[in-house]
Amino acid sequence: MPTYLMVSTIIHYLCNMIRKIFLYIAFLFISFPVKAQMIDSLFSAVPNAYMPLLEYNSRLDMLDLYNCGMTAKVYNDLSGEACLLQKDSLHFLVQTTASSSLEFQVLDGKSDTVYSCIRTVRMPEKQSQVVFTNTRWRPIKIKLPKQIGLEDCWCPNDSLSDDRIENLRLALTPAYFHAHWECGKDQSPVLIYEVSVEGLMSEDQKAAALCLKPLRFKWVKEKLMFEE
Repeated sequence: MPTYLMVSTIIHYLCNMIRKIFLYIAFLFISFPVKAQMIDSLFSAVPNAYMPLLEYNSRLDMLDLYNCGMTAKVYNDLSGEACLLQKDSLHFLVQTTASSSLEFQVLDGKSDTVYSCIRTVRMPEKQSQVVFTNTRWRPIKIKLPKQIGLEDCWCPNDSLSDDRIENLRLALTPAYFHAHWECGKDQSPVLIYEVSVEGLMSEDQKAAALCLKPLRFKWVKEKLMFEE
């Protein structure tokens, strides 16, 4: 092959590669703002039934502050403080009052997107209500594959005496549970349930933590699968 044809071929190849790289970079810059706008729109649109005490304008103020890297704190409808604590393209966590919060997670469904809303209150134990809805905010039934009880989370620790363990079990009966979402090892959403220990004394909380394990449920094709 003549030298000039070889050079022309190489230049053509490099130009194509550069074009593809620029297109990929442009796609990234375009897609990130779109995802950010989506979760921002959902944050503003969550019905008051799931996120009360935060009117539309207060939510917009929160978003502006958070997106500017500032503390996203506003007053709620009770003149108390509310704060947007976490936000990414599929998830947000907002402290709605001093004793309540809402966590929101976007999930892949079989034919449509699924929303998960977790409302948690402190009384003083943390208790969570997990609700799943479709994109029209209508509740849908998602069943847990495993019972949630103190026995399911209990794993006695050899460093504690039998009497100490029994007293802790009695102090945690009846058991209250709080929930939150985590990102699993394969990036799949995982719903975590944990026994609430806030009602115990400080030393008892530390001891109880040695005997408790969280329950993990991985989201797979509109089902929650128990993780051992």
